[in-house]
Amino acid sequence: MRAWQTSSLIILWGMAAGMLLWASGADIRLQFWLAAHYHESVDAVARTISDIGLGRNQILALLVVALGTHACKGHGIVVMGRGIVGAFVQLGLFVRGRFVWCAAWKNLTPAHRAVWAGIPIFAVVGVMNFILKNMIGRPRPKEILWNGTWPFDVTPFASSSFMSFPSGHTASTAAIATVLGMAFPAWRVPLVLMVAAVAVARVMTLTSHYAGDVVAGAALGWGVSWVICHKMGIGKRDA
Repeated sequence: MRAWQTSSLIILWGMAAGMLLWASGADIRLQFWLAAHYHESVDAVARTISDIGLGRNQILALLVVALGTHACKGHGIVVMGRGIVGAFVQLGLFVRGRFVWCAAWKNLTPAHRAVWAGIPIFAVVGVMNFILKNMIGRPRPKEILWNGTWPFDVTPFASSSFMSFPSGHTASTAAIATVLGMAFPAWRVPLVLMVAAVAVARVMTLTSHYAGDVVAGAALGWGVSWVICHKMGIGKRDA
């Protein structure tokens, strides 16, 4: 099966599962249950964990990963620096022509490939998520818990209070985790646990998302990142 087909299935099945949780009312009932058992300390922890999904924190994490590695392996390219500075120098050679760009990309370490792939992937997932949020217009939990909004009262292209589906924090976290997981297989288990923690936290905060939102968000981030990583050669062993 081709990468784009796998990616499409991941996204479609994730979106379908999220929609099913919404349509059945299962994730709505869960939200009311959580509200009835609310604890301020749990909310504080959940909000701290959910901050992992903030864009600035994820981009910073990518840069930190790159700081500890060499810029490239030196096959025909002069190594002009180490760490993230070296990566900028290498990829900056793109202005001189396609051949140099290909050589520079091939000789980058997995960490730097992950950094340079992760940033545009983060942007692509963010744009797709924003479009879906606006088109679907699902009310956030705070609207039904405190403002009495009907759970199925979708309002496309309204305020941020009607941008619940899918979860942006979960989508971007899943996207970055996929990039790093493909570059560093040994990190996959903790990265999956990180995505799960952010997803659960976004639901536990009560106001942000339902379970269906985070399932759909995780699938979106994973699927988009998967196909782009395959196209860019992230995770492939050098010959």
